[in-house]
Amino acid sequence: MAQYLMSLDLGGSAAKGLLVDAATGQSFSSEKPWSNLKDAKYGVFALNLDLVAIWKALGDISKALISESGISASEIMGLAITSMRHTTIVLNGAEEILLATPNLDARALAEAANISEEHGEEIYSITGHWPSAIMAGARLKWLAEKEPSLFAEAKTFFTLADWVGFKLTGQKTAEASLAAETLLLDLKKREWSEEVLRYLSLPKHLFPPIINAGQAIGTLISDAAKHLGLKEGLLVAAGGADTQAGLLGMGIYESDKLGIVAGSTTPVVLTSNQVFIDPQRRTWASLTLIPGQYICESNAGSMGSALELFAKMLYADSHNPLFALNQDAAKLKPGETSVLSTAGAQLFNGSAVSIPLDSLTLSSMSLGSGLEGRMQVSRSILEGMAYGVLANLDQIKEVASNRPDKAFIGGGMSRSAVCLKWLQICLIYPLLFPKTLMQLLSARASVQG
Repeated sequence: MAQYLMSLDLGGSAAKGLLVDAATGQSFSSEKPWSNLKDAKYGVFALNLDLVAIWKALGDISKALISESGISASEIMGLAITSMRHTTIVLNGAEEILLATPNLDARALAEAANISEEHGEEIYSITGHWPSAIMAGARLKWLAEKEPSLFAEAKTFFTLADWVGFKLTGQKTAEASLAAETLLLDLKKREWSEEVLRYLSLPKHLFPPIINAGQAIGTLISDAAKHLGLKEGLLVAAGGADTQAGLLGMGIYESDKLGIVAGSTTPVVLTSNQVFIDPQRRTWASLTLIPGQYICESNAGSMGSALELFAKMLYADSHNPLFALNQDAAKLKPGETSVLSTAGAQLFNGSAVSIPLDSLTLSSMSLGSGLEGRMQVSRSILEGMAYGVLANLDQIKEVASNRPDKAFIGGGMSRSAVCLKWLQICLIYPLLFPKTLMQLLSARASVQG
């Protein structure tokens, strides 16, 4: 009897798969990394998605999950697709790729600035987002202005998860929470904004019909089934945006809950039954995966990515640099040294999204030498990140008029007991953990103790 569910998650640097026994909760996971491609033709901020590598990774992951679990494809009753936010894929009528960009692509800086100047206030009030180069609206405007002949061929716009859904089923859809991150969705109406499309001179035929997370996209077509090693006709559902899916994974499904999604980036969000539009335009408003529910977001920065970067620099001699950095940081008390760090941390300003500038402030007179100095820098990086989270939590409370005093936490960084220790020490907010995370941390504490 079919009782397994599979999900495929397309992140910023890897695809991840999860296979779960719906009856027992037993699970299997697999991961496959990839890299974005630099697009030198359009400048240093231009990046392309490697869709060939991504498609191959999905096939490898699906087959690995089936092999590891020892089940047959006929025992899987459904597949869901989720992905990172702020991706842009454009196809022509022959379904050829005209544009495919990841969340970090910023080729549309000039277009975003022009949109902000001409229609920023109106767009923010409708979409909950101030125009930014990382959003699809600005990138589509860039394509229309910089490559008009290509834009004239454009027939369909997708986010990454929606494109994968199309490849799997042949059906063109747009999941609501991902659409809400494009600069083009009317949040309250949950439909493509005719006003914004008119402001940007974008044709409505580009945009597929909106569906909700959990809703069926279609069924698995023959070629895709062979590629994934799954059965033809399998139900394929929309999984939604990764941040919003992370909130559900933390057990946040009600309004008025704070969540910290501590992954490659660290969105700090509040769920709500109302749209919060900040008069100072610092925060984003978007949709959760639950119809009628919204989020207010203040992003604390690329903490996970920065932590990995500094770990590899400082602990290049270690087989596990992240673990080594965390262990060294745990040996010191907060504020024990005079090193100050903003690495990977920011106080979010949605109307001025820019390239982050990290800093380490120290005195060579007081910094320890050798391994002691490295330990002090490691401590300062984690502590600076914790205070970055605190600053964004406070900003959300200001925008939302003093909401909850407790915060849920999840994501890759939350699996580190040391990272959580720093957060708990530095934050004035009690942290709440998903049950599975509590079990994992307890097991690690037992082993390490």
